[in-house]
Amino acid sequence: MRKFLFGLILCGIFASIMPAYPTYASAAPIKSISANSSSTCVIFANLKLKCWGDNSDGQLGYDNTTDQGKLSGDMLALPFVNLGVGNTAKSVSRGNSHTCVILDNNTVKCWGQNSNGQLGYDDNTDRGGVAGDMAALLPVNLGAGHTAKAISAGGTHTCAILDNNTVKCWGDNFNGQLGYDDTMNRGDSAGDMAALPTVDLGAGRTAKAISAGLQYTCALLDNNSIKCWGVNNSGQLGQDDTINRGDSNTSGHTMTALLPVNLGVGRTAKSVSVSVFHTCAILDNNQVKCWGGNANGQLGYDDIITRGDDPGDMSLLSTVNLGVGHTALALSVSEMFTCALLDNHQVKCWGDNSWGQLGYDDITTRGKNTGDMAALQPIYLGAGMTAKAISVGIFHTCVILNTSAVKCWGKNSNGQLGYGDTTHRGNTTGSMANIQTINFGVFMNTQSTMANRCTIHAPYHKAGCDLIGADLANDNLSGVDFRNIDMHESDLSFGHHPNADFSHANLTNSDLTYSMLDGCRFTGANLTNANLQNTSLIGVSSGGITGTNVLLPLNWQLTAGYLVGPSANLSNAQLANADLHQVQMMYAQLAYSTLAGSNLVSIDLRGVDGRGADLSHTNLNGATLMWSNLSWVNLSNANLTGANLSGAMLAGVNFNGANLTGVDLTGADLTGVIWQNTICPDGTNSDAHGQTCVN
Repeated sequence: MRKFLFGLILCGIFASIMPAYPTYASAAPIKSISANSSSTCVIFANLKLKCWGDNSDGQLGYDNTTDQGKLSGDMLALPFVNLGVGNTAKSVSRGNSHTCVILDNNTVKCWGQNSNGQLGYDDNTDRGGVAGDMAALLPVNLGAGHTAKAISAGGTHTCAILDNNTVKCWGDNFNGQLGYDDTMNRGDSAGDMAALPTVDLGAGRTAKAISAGLQYTCALLDNNSIKCWGVNNSGQLGQDDTINRGDSNTSGHTMTALLPVNLGVGRTAKSVSVSVFHTCAILDNNQVKCWGGNANGQLGYDDIITRGDDPGDMSLLSTVNLGVGHTALALSVSEMFTCALLDNHQVKCWGDNSWGQLGYDDITTRGKNTGDMAALQPIYLGAGMTAKAISVGIFHTCVILNTSAVKCWGKNSNGQLGYGDTTHRGNTTGSMANIQTINFGVFMNTQSTMANRCTIHAPYHKAGCDLIGADLANDNLSGVDFRNIDMHESDLSFGHHPNADFSHANLTNSDLTYSMLDGCRFTGANLTNANLQNTSLIGVSSGGITGTNVLLPLNWQLTAGYLVGPSANLSNAQLANADLHQVQMMYAQLAYSTLAGSNLVSIDLRGVDGRGADLSHTNLNGATLMWSNLSWVNLSNANLTGANLSGAMLAGVNFNGANLTGVDLTGADLTGVIWQNTICPDGTNSDAHGQTCVN
């Protein structure tokens, strides 16, 4: 094997890890994070995007080239990236100087440097650095009818997994990193993207995950093997040589002939992460292997020996020592260091540490000397803190904590750490203990008061102020008085807000998913198009969601949620086309409400007062309505297959055209019921025996 000693280079590409959706917390609700060479991006719980750090090529997406995060106040003033009207982000990936996102509609947009067509717009024009760029940004052409499932931005190229699990790559192709058996750039000339072929991953093979590095690319295939192509000067492709793949039609070195990486006998992979000179994978047993350049011990084998560049290297490759009994949940690799999120949600990093990026309060390199890995300690993230996700830049590291807040450390020359200064962190004694979470200036914590927020950080207001577009996700707003407040398009998801008073508040288009709203008052509130999916409304009662002035949204989502209590009141509410399946609404007031066309499958409506309610065309398959009072309810054309209406008050109910197959009507009051054209419980048609389902 060769010993590998390379100097520093100016860019690095880094994998970012998508965490699980956040749970209740009182800190900044970050969904995912992606760091690149000298900047960082996060997607919030409301699927909006913010970026900070180096912006020399417009890669932050703010229609300028001004660095963000370097000056006091930068982070508080940092806006969301303009992704287009109504668009949000599902995932983000950072290249050396460009950024790509998959939007909520699964299309792709890219901005920043475009010297090699890496943005995918059939030209070399940079985007994101000039006023109007982001508003005018179009989706990348992935081929007729195709969208993206995954995206990875490399040094100056980009790869995507399409909706059919094939792979397309565009941009710089000097070393064959696009995987087309040539060195021709794509995406920089008219017609390139429309004509872009899929990468040959082997007969019948598709991709599950993709990771683009500086000048090479790796894919995790559908059979859990790994294939890598592009530059191979350090053995980073894992082929036991230093021959590039994907750059020519040379016999044996084409994409068709490309062999999977040898991960060991019987071993497959769960994930792969690439950078500049080395590659790491989490195996099917959750252990880690790394190969390629190792000048700074970044492979984690207590030496500086390159692996994967000589015959037999890969078959002899051992697993990285993560500590006794520990395995990896996620990896993120940089040019000269590597970080792992362990099975206990602690973090360990090894390799170059010239800026404190390893997080050990010094600048000592780890992983290159005997005993380094065995002695490697978890990074101190703060008292009681663990990590949910990790992403590294060329010389900095960021984590999403168990509170869904973010901490960063390492080099900070461009403000990439997000603390409103250029002070490096993690490089001196006591530094990690003093690192705070990033303050995005748009979140309240449990110590905050509405009055303080109104004074300090508008638009958080009380008593006559407004909260339009406020991001209150994951906060604790227990008992807060929101009466008469305009907070349309606000995000209150994953929050803990019991007993808050939203009377006459404007919550139009707001997101209240997964929130605890037990005992809250919504008298006269406007919830038009609000999203209440999986929201808990236990004990919302008289004076809660009530009355003629309440306009609940069409297509209201309360799937598997709760609306219980002796007087949960939805009288006269408009719930047409609502999804209320599996909801508990025992003893609720539904009198004269409109639920026409709603999904009430398996709903619990025991004892409900639904007199005069409109349930026409509603799906009540498997619902429980025993002891309910549904007198004069309109159930025409409703589906009540298998529903339990035993003991229910059904006097005067209109079952015209309803499907009652298998319905239990034992003891029900059926006085004056309209049976016309009803499918009776026994499956017969009421019209066949005198327009009735009873003898």
